[in-house]
Amino acid sequence: MREDSFEVGFRGGTYAGYRAAIAGFPAFLRGHDGLAELLDGDEHWGQRLLLTHDMHVLAEAPCRLSDPKPKLDCLGEPSTPEHLALGFFLLGTLLVNDLVEQLATGREIDADRHLGLLTGELPSG
Repeated sequence: MREDSFEVGFRGGTYAGYRAAIAGFPAFLRGHDGLAELLDGDEHWGQRLLLTHDMHVLAEAPCRLSDPKPKLDCLGEPSTPEHLALGFFLLGTLLVNDLVEQLATGREIDADRHLGLLTGELPSG
């Protein structure tokens, strides 16, 4: 049986404000006129928001196959659409699997740790 391994990463790291924007988005939604009333009393909306994000990352995989713009990999080398698609597929799968594992514990989701899987900026501790 053949075993392959892959390393998925971001060339030049992630955008500086990415984690801050993600961390602040739920609070923005809770404070938004009209949405706050809709979300009030729905204790699982944050979990569904994370699942939606994870599925979006996964859904980017086929989009990359049809994206003709040249992209560079983490080393600055040209990356094929197939490699980009594989990267999004692997990241999306990692996120979905982590969310399912966290939900199975019955405890509250650690969203910061979960999103850290994507950015590579895992919190200490």
